[in-house]
Amino acid sequence: MNEILFDTNLLIYAIDEESKYYNSVQQLLNNKENKLFTTSKNVSEFWVYVVYSG
Repeated sequence: MNEILFDTNLLIYAIDEESKYYNSVQQLLNNKENKLFTTSKNVSEFWVYVVYSG
């Protein structure tokens, strides 16, 4: 099992279908071999991005 700490960019790329990284991130997130972790800071940064980018 791979333990991965991911950052805000991965969260953003995961929802941005226009990103060139979208497909790669989807594969990473959906791989059952990966145990994914993030931080509360990343979640708050993502929330700010979602609220203010639209």
